Amino acid sequence: MKRDAKGTLGQALQEQELHAEDMRGELFVGNRRGLNVAGLASRVGALELKTASLKQDKVEKDIKLLRNRFINNFKRDVLENGTDDDRSIIEGSNACAQGDEPVIEA
Repeated sequence: MKRDAKGTLGQALQEQELHAEDMRGELFVGNRRGLNVAGLASRVGALELKTASLKQDKVEKDIKLLRNRFINNFKRDVLENGTDDDRSIIEGSNACAQGDEPVIEA
């Protein structure tokens, strides 16, 4: 098995150009295609973190919007002193509160 590995490595050294890159704190040696594949895991991880962050930002924004909608509905319906600004906030947040397609869901 060692002879096979040594022979394969020797053949690869003669036929292909090898590259070395530091990825995630480890040294990877291989051809360009292999190094691209080795780097995919770190790129996917970075994209997953970015996606999670964007989702969290959207959730926080939606929660704030729904909270303001509730307060303005309370002012309008219970306290009966809603203003035009309150009504515009309620109308602007209807899509978030009711979903994108309330007619289709009904």
